[in-house]
Amino acid sequence: MNDPPAETGRHEKDPRGGHSHDRSVVEPVKPLSLIQRAVKQDPGNGAYLDSLGWIYFKQNKLVDAEATLRMAEERESHDATIHSHLGDVYAKTGRQDKAAAEWEKSLVEWKRALPADVENDKIAEIEKKLSQSKHRVAQQTGTTPSNPNDKP
Repeated sequence: MNDPPAETGRHEKDPRGGHSHDRSVVEPVKPLSLIQRAVKQDPGNGAYLDSLGWIYFKQNKLVDAEATLRMAEERESHDATIHSHLGDVYAKTGRQDKAAAEWEKSLVEWKRALPADVENDKIAEIEKKLSQSKHRVAQQTGTTPSNPNDKP
């Protein structure tokens, strides 16, 4: 999910599961205050919580980001973007195993998505992060990723 544009006056959940932005309002609005207001009005909205968590992540407020994204995940457990964002928080806080698990959940959810909703560039980005994460874990544990052609 992208950060809400600065000129956006409203942020809504798209009926297809994504996020849409009404760009008809041209006055500058700070994304954080906009999303905080939306969460206050609809605290159970997973899309709003995801947006707030992602803003916290971008501000390097990782404790707040994790807590908010976990709330979003509780409400929208099948949202690929939320899983991806939570994986990014875990990766940035050095928890590669948890990051990989969230990115894997994200890929599962992308596979469940309707073809019109699939964003191949996001899937490729998640697959790259997952591969790099598995490589780092293997380096830290002193093992190499298994190759089925290797003989014992």
